[in-house]
Amino acid sequence: MTAYSIYRDEELVALLQKDDQQAFKTIYDRYWSALFAQAFKKLGNAQEAEDLVQQLFIEVWERRSRIQITRSLNHWLAAAVKFKVLTVYSSRYRRMQTSSEIDEELPADAPLPDSIIELQEMMTSLEAMVEALPERPRMVFKMSRELQLSNREIAEQLGISEKTVENHMNRALGSLRKSLGDSAMSIFLLLF
Repeated sequence: MTAYSIYRDEELVALLQKDDQQAFKTIYDRYWSALFAQAFKKLGNAQEAEDLVQQLFIEVWERRSRIQITRSLNHWLAAAVKFKVLTVYSSRYRRMQTSSEIDEELPADAPLPDSIIELQEMMTSLEAMVEALPERPRMVFKMSRELQLSNREIAEQLGISEKTVENHMNRALGSLRKSLGDSAMSIFLLLF
């Protein structure tokens, strides 16, 4: 038996696409805890976070032959959790609307991704838009969203002020919002 734990993510994804259950189990074991922590941090409910991550992995297995990861698996899975959290927020909002507890955080008719395939398409589109940003705003955006660094950490690494980091981030987000319009991806950017 091959020690799957030594495989790189790219190798595991290739094996997963060929229906390799051990590759799936290795991906699951490698990322479940971090994804759960990410979901719990956003949702504040352990059961919801666990259900969300379990559902994500079910969808990964069901759509394994069609999954296309253009960046790192870690980044892709983290983005998938963010979209699923957005779906939970939307569901909460819609429940509040029906019970007359309206919260203005999310529009009721916000379009949301229904599947991993839609998520892939949205992520590909967003990645292209991010790559089209000017160099500094792009760098700051990636450090914030992909590496999850604080403004202070970004400022220290780039040797610039926190205010300059904020300006670059605002420029990046403004440009992306303009390109995305009222799509679910635009709401996603505002929440995360």
